[in-house]
Amino acid sequence: MSRTRVHIGTTEGPAEIQRLTAEPPEIRSVVCLDGRAVALPISRDYEGFVRRPTGIIERVWGGQAFRMDVGARVTDGLSWQLGAFLAHALHANGRLATSGVAPDAAVWATGEVDAGLAIRPVDEIPRKLELSAELLRGLAPLRPWVMVPAEAAAAASAALDSLGLAAACRLLPVARAEDALAAIGLVLPGAAPRAPDPAPPVRARRKRLMAVGIAAMVLLAIAVPAGWMAVTWRRTFLAWTDQAASGDLIALDQVLDRTGAEAGCLTCGPAVRRFRAWLATNLPDDNGPRIEAEGTQRSPYGGCRPPPPAGPAPVRAALADPSGLTVSTGLCRVRYLASGAPRIALIVSTRQPPDSVAIGAGEAAVTLDLPALYIYASEQRVIALGSKLPLESVLAWLRPQIPPPPAVLPDPLVKRLASVGIAARTLRHRVDPEHGL
Repeated sequence: MSRTRVHIGTTEGPAEIQRLTAEPPEIRSVVCLDGRAVALPISRDYEGFVRRPTGIIERVWGGQAFRMDVGARVTDGLSWQLGAFLAHALHANGRLATSGVAPDAAVWATGEVDAGLAIRPVDEIPRKLELSAELLRGLAPLRPWVMVPAEAAAAASAALDSLGLAAACRLLPVARAEDALAAIGLVLPGAAPRAPDPAPPVRARRKRLMAVGIAAMVLLAIAVPAGWMAVTWRRTFLAWTDQAASGDLIALDQVLDRTGAEAGCLTCGPAVRRFRAWLATNLPDDNGPRIEAEGTQRSPYGGCRPPPPAGPAPVRAALADPSGLTVSTGLCRVRYLASGAPRIALIVSTRQPPDSVAIGAGEAAVTLDLPALYIYASEQRVIALGSKLPLESVLAWLRPQIPPPPAVLPDPLVKRLASVGIAARTLRHRVDPEHGL
């Protein structure tokens, strides 16, 4: 016997109906969270949904109380009723897939069920689908039923299409509870299965023509706004691309955050994610930027020796751990070089401000002269930024937020820079005297 799992669509995310447990009729029905002794706020409404004279479960399947366990909070409203009705129907027929049982089919449902078993409209169905997108993608091998009130057919269809779930789910707008039961192979107790309509051929052809006409109108109603939205988003993408090319990346980041969080906008979140994916293509290749340092050895007579003929690089940074420390000894001058991206910014900080800053195309370098006489170690922090986009305005925004040395660049700043196409790397370099304390 096939078993079906039921998920309730809510504005807080999907809630799986984990199990239904029959209780003695003299106690109240209750909705609990994840098998715990936690009664959810909808328990009083659920009691009214189950019991006569207000409820329908007792009238359809007999008189008793129930405990319904759900996997996530369902706090208010009545849109849980369609999912609960289906769960009771499956439970009565021994087909409800309880927690821990692999389902053969799945249903995602939202809708209010009235006393006459009509499905009434509910609010925010596109938002509920967006919050359930990850769940529905995971259920795609089962091609889950997505059941919504008939009035929400166009909104639900557009939402599934914008989320890329139109092919993964079976959308079913339902006007009556019997329609929902028929989809999962059930009927109301005492009701006979529906027979085909014995309409005469002329009437049947007329009905088919009407159905084709209505389908064409629905497709047109969806296609026209979709085409308009595509043009609008194309213009928006071009404006965002121009803003990125100008280097105004922090302001762009704020615009993207606001757009992605816009309430009631089904296409905003996917559009922002798509554009951020494009921004990520501006990160430098080969895990750049790279930092190197070449040092000049101190002369025994107090001057600076020239670099050895064998070449630079007593310090070379390809840091696996950004907080790692590289140590050199007896240097009087250090030249830090950043490379590995079309545009490079380099910030060298010591314990005494100001910072030394350089910006370049392909590479940037900063030379630091150490004191003529020193007995204590000198420690520098080197931060390199790399991108295919301009860095000047980002550098101006970033510098006041960098903590004093020797602290490395904090992870939140590194992640925010990466979200606008800029890679960041930090090196700590300590130079010890040859004979110091």
